[in-house]
Amino acid sequence: MTESLKFLQNMQEITQLEIDQLDAAGQLTDVWNRPAIVKLPESYLKKLAAASFTPGIFLLAPSSVIRGALLVDSKHRLLIWQNLRSCTQHHLEQAGSAIWFGLNQHWPKIHKTFENELPLPEHILENHNSYELEKQMLSAVRNGDDSSYQHYFRLLTSSGAFGQVAKDRLRNQKNLLICHITLLTRQAIEGGLAPNEAFALSDQLCQQVESLQTIEQLNARLQAIGQIFIQRIQTTRQAQNNKKGLLTQKIEAALRDHCGQNYSLDDLAHDLQRDKYYLAHLYKQETGQTINQYENSYRISRFKSMLLWTDQPITEIAAVLGFATPNYASRCFKKIVGIAPQQYRQRHQLKLLQQ
Repeated sequence: MTESLKFLQNMQEITQLEIDQLDAAGQLTDVWNRPAIVKLPESYLKKLAAASFTPGIFLLAPSSVIRGALLVDSKHRLLIWQNLRSCTQHHLEQAGSAIWFGLNQHWPKIHKTFENELPLPEHILENHNSYELEKQMLSAVRNGDDSSYQHYFRLLTSSGAFGQVAKDRLRNQKNLLICHITLLTRQAIEGGLAPNEAFALSDQLCQQVESLQTIEQLNARLQAIGQIFIQRIQTTRQAQNNKKGLLTQKIEAALRDHCGQNYSLDDLAHDLQRDKYYLAHLYKQETGQTINQYENSYRISRFKSMLLWTDQPITEIAAVLGFATPNYASRCFKKIVGIAPQQYRQRHQLKLLQQ
């Protein structure tokens, strides 16, 4: 693996953008993200490949589905894009500039005037998978919901062919499964699986995928991988819940469901149809912590995940998680984690780059 390819893989993981390399024939090569990749029309890709560009980043007018840019330097022609609802123009410019700098060691020129000359196509090929279906499937993994996972997996696989990430069919299928494992690892951590356990499971599954020698074996493994992660999440949660009574579990489930909302102890008591003082006493007696302490610790776990897997500013994360102010959010984070949010983000994103 070349250093530039390794860098691009790391940048894709951090920025959460799709990064596709376009060759002179208009073919996408070395695609490194999720298996449910959106495929652009071949005629459009050929236009991008044939057009003459000065070095820099060219912002493409967004379609109703995706937003993208073309990065052109002496060695690369990269299509960088993301689902419209998940990506702002500012995010695209910042991420594209960081990728350019990593490849060329100087900042790029961003060509905004190119937006209307070659806009992204409105119609994505119908034989590729739905972004929304994939989101639902990943959410089911995160929630440890096997029945929902199987439901959305079937819908996703029946909605069309998976994206092509390598010309060799066997290699392509292995790459898809490895991408799938990477995504599920992230969801498992957010679902409560310890990071060390999740990464160890990920490594084990990737090694198993590499050892398989037929398309049939790989296809059979695809659905099972998600179920393996779900089983681990369920086992972890069951072990935690066995130490708690049913009402305590309901308290925690309600707090998780309303994370980020203005959800008071009175609201909790109303939903569970119990006296609020009784709930507070019971929870403290069974767990050794207050309801407010659990709520804060859960918000901090979500905070850590968003710092690691998104580029949202700390002010936005604090608002999403329902903290009164960013300063209060930072104080709570440092009290529980031991370091400030920005330090946590820098330290752990650096580890990702070094992997």
